[in-house]
Amino acid sequence: MASIALFGIAMSIISAVFITALRSQRIIVALMAANDNTYFTLEQMAREMRLGRSFTISNNSEELKKFSFEDPRGNIIHYLYNKNSKNIKRCLKAYNSSNSAYCDTENNFSQISAANVDVRRFRFDMIGESTNDGTPIVVTFFLSIAANNIPEAKNILTHIQTTTAVRNLDEDIPL
Repeated sequence: MASIALFGIAMSIISAVFITALRSQRIIVALMAANDNTYFTLEQMAREMRLGRSFTISNNSEELKKFSFEDPRGNIIHYLYNKNSKNIKRCLKAYNSSNSAYCDTENNFSQISAANVDVRRFRFDMIGESTNDGTPIVVTFFLSIAANNIPEAKNILTHIQTTTAVRNLDEDIPL
């Protein structure tokens, strides 16, 4: 009788450990997927920015933040963070577009952050934006993200800071 009780207690403990390990693994996989997708988004943004010029940042509102620049082809690229929708969006206004207000409404932006990522905080900072200051433009992104596809992982935040330097020096420097 004692051996059956001891066996039952041991099996309960082993089952609890196994279930906890499975739950932890699901959370870890969700967090890793959210991180990977976020780094993919940041890499896409950095590649476009490296050859850009005429950068502007609008960090005016805590709800809506916008970052825009001109690419080598003359297209204007806009990135938008909306705190309510918890995602990062992108809009491209072609250089030959006659609609100057195309990227003024959020409806024309397409989401570039993955669906499994909640971007809780996003901010851009820029240095070297003045012409003839001798320094390249350096943009720093600050993000706080969470995985939104598993309820247990929604409150686990990953804080990311990354910096990208633009390859072009000041435009007004004579050669």
